[in-house]
Amino acid sequence: MCSENNKEVLLVTVIMVTYNSSAYVREAIDSVLLQSYSNIELIIGDDVSTDDTWEIIQEFEDQRIRAYKNPINLGEYPNRNKAISLSKGEFIYFIDGDDLMLFRGIEDTLKDLVRFPKCELAVVRPENPKFIGPIEIDRLDALNLEFFGGGVLDSSLANNIFRTAFLKKNLFLVEYKNSDQYSRILFLKSSNLLVLVTPIAIWRITKNQDLKKSLLQDKPENCSLFIKITYLLLQNILNLTKIG
Repeated sequence: MCSENNKEVLLVTVIMVTYNSSAYVREAIDSVLLQSYSNIELIIGDDVSTDDTWEIIQEFEDQRIRAYKNPINLGEYPNRNKAISLSKGEFIYFIDGDDLMLFRGIEDTLKDLVRFPKCELAVVRPENPKFIGPIEIDRLDALNLEFFGGGVLDSSLANNIFRTAFLKKNLFLVEYKNSDQYSRILFLKSSNLLVLVTPIAIWRITKNQDLKKSLLQDKPENCSLFIKITYLLLQNILNLTKIG
């Protein structure tokens, strides 16, 4: 059980990547620092914002914040991967500079995460009619469900949780403008999936979000790569071959 009264309270990492988020970033940071679960580190990676996002970040003096500003614009996923490499917590939560974490978002999900040690990835789907969570789904069953049963992976990163050691070895793909779904599918090569029903955050849709970019905006060679990855995963599901 993970509670503030436990002598072995786990450190949790929250990663926030920002780019021109000045209208919302103060609220986003506050929503993390005011969590009911307080043993956190908040890593903020600003990707060379051209507004006053970085100045707002520097206003905060909480020692749990570890913030950096990239010398050049890296792009969303290289920036996320950089923040992941710096993380020290047992689990990683994501919230962008225009999102809001719910007050008990970490506390209510962490108590379920520690019960499922085979799951490196958790997805919160409170509206899903297929399951009453929390539930662990075998990785091949999860892939089968993803391609043939409607799937459960498709969600914002603000409602995903990862074990840090796993994510450091399996970083997000950087070839795509929208890498969330591609990366999560690949993560299922080596991890069962935990489906949770307790919401973590409110995902705010703004004009700056890269998640709104479609697959059609990617380079043709990247689309071909995704098709190849999908084919190999389908082979794995059908037990025709194994992915090393």
